[in-house]
Amino acid sequence: MTQRRRKLKRRKGFFPSSMIWISLILALLFVIFIYPKGHFLYANTEQPDESIPVTTVDKHQPDNDSDIDKDAEEAPEPGQAPETGTDPGGDSEPAANPPGMQGPETSAPEENEADEKVAQNEKDQQHPSALPAANPPVSQPTVSPKKTPIFSGNSGAGKKVAITFDDGPVPGYTAEYLRVLNEHQVPATFFMVGTQVKKYPQLAQKIADMGFTLGSHSYRHSRLTLKSPDIIQEDFRKTEELFASLGGVQFFRPPYGDYNDLVTNTAQSFGLTSIGWNIDPRDWDSDDSNQIANHVITHVKDGAIILLHEGKPSTLAALPKIFSGLAEMGYQVVPLEELLP
Repeated sequence: MTQRRRKLKRRKGFFPSSMIWISLILALLFVIFIYPKGHFLYANTEQPDESIPVTTVDKHQPDNDSDIDKDAEEAPEPGQAPETGTDPGGDSEPAANPPGMQGPETSAPEENEADEKVAQNEKDQQHPSALPAANPPVSQPTVSPKKTPIFSGNSGAGKKVAITFDDGPVPGYTAEYLRVLNEHQVPATFFMVGTQVKKYPQLAQKIADMGFTLGSHSYRHSRLTLKSPDIIQEDFRKTEELFASLGGVQFFRPPYGDYNDLVTNTAQSFGLTSIGWNIDPRDWDSDDSNQIANHVITHVKDGAIILLHEGKPSTLAALPKIFSGLAEMGYQVVPLEELLP
């Protein structure tokens, strides 16, 4: 009996000591395996240290390797191109580009190697960060802020004015413009974009065949003041080659009316006279043919150069009103070359 009691006593003493050991083991396992995970889980929710700079990626910034044609972003849709910047002749305030304006399409995939070279050089100028540091662009844009005024009208010409159209040819519109001009026996000058001429050569040829004056509006409607001398030279060279089949041109109008001496001197080296304007009804920004016609008639002056655009139904509808209004005021519409001093 005494021996049995001793055994029971030993067992009672065993249980408290074993529970202590088990608790210690469980606590140790918790510290080793469970607590660190929970600690890092909560640690990830802590606020970042503001003293450490955080680099963010601008999702609107194209990758350096992306193939982007900058000129296509710059160039307005034919017939809707705002001639922004300082008005060369100046009857309107400088205007910002309307939102959503797109440019004339760049050359088709079958462009020759020279086209690809020009596009690549322009891309390099606009995205210098895409080039390796050890391989900079061959020609950097030259800053040429000097701006000698270009011919934008002749007040000594008497009651004579010239009508000009930019951004053509435009299919579906150019033929209608020509029809209205022919019906009223009114001369005009068409400043055409090279890429448009290349895409629609029959329309360009029709303008030439009907005896209207031709002018260059650059090859891609690029803002040439932002380009390097090499790119500017190439633009004029390609335009000269393209217009040669049409009998050549003698006038050049800088896209957006934006120019400097580098641009105009290059034009002169190709035998071109740079032309501005001094009557701008902003027809690219109006769907009201009466408003367009009234602006021209109320702002007309001796020797004025009137700026209009192809591809606009409101401009097309305004033409007869402009012609009749000018005639009533005693103005004669003449070819642009007759206004030259």
